[in-house]
Amino acid sequence: MSSKPQRGVTAELGWAEPHQYEDFGTEFLLYAPRRIEEVGIVVAFVEESIRFARGD
Repeated sequence: MSSKPQRGVTAELGWAEPHQYEDFGTEFLLYAPRRIEEVGIVVAFVEESIRFARGD
């Protein structure tokens, strides 16, 4: 994952959609994994989101 978020990449990959109450273009609704193999992908998105929020 890049430390610089790319707007909409998760949506383009089918993992999320823009949140209906977005203010800054960085708010997305992230879908839950369907299979155990997908859990790591979702965790990586959440970790990247935390780094972005902290300014890391």
